[in-house]
Amino acid sequence: MLGNKSVNVTSRKCGDAVLAKHVPNFVFDSVAALVARRFLLSNITLSQMASIYGEVLGEHYAAEDLTAELENCAEDFLRTLNEIGAENADEILKSFERIRLTTTDNTTPRKLKNMFSSALDGQPEKEHSVETTIKRFKAFVFLVRSKPTYYAPSDWNWSKVNDANWLGDIEDTEIDPFSLL
Repeated sequence: MLGNKSVNVTSRKCGDAVLAKHVPNFVFDSVAALVARRFLLSNITLSQMASIYGEVLGEHYAAEDLTAELENCAEDFLRTLNEIGAENADEILKSFERIRLTTTDNTTPRKLKNMFSSALDGQPEKEHSVETTIKRFKAFVFLVRSKPTYYAPSDWNWSKVNDANWLGDIEDTEIDPFSLL
């Protein structure tokens, strides 16, 4: 049962110091939008969807309150889209996922891998927060409504992100509603 099961994540060691592996903020933002989008397209609750993706992220990063944070962001994303009467909520969410994964500031391409490290590596300190993620999303909604060029192409998906490793497959995570019973 997935529910509120905690995932044990081993921390990396550097000498005697233990480095916590926190989710990079662009990964958290993208997965929160994915949770909201998959919720719109499925028949399971938002809490269950957040739990599924919280566990997936928990396999790669420290997972303290990750499920609750994903659920809170996704709920606020959906509330924002409802308040503006967005008929294309799934497209806006998908576009936010794409822009956060592929660019650093909405224009500069993000390099996920360089010679010695990866942008997907866990961060030593927590850099994401529910509040900043929601602010970024609201700013993006304004941007995409004023500049439609920021919409993701209809055939775009996470597997098209270069050097995404495990993250490229996260969108295709199998969701079995019967396993949630």
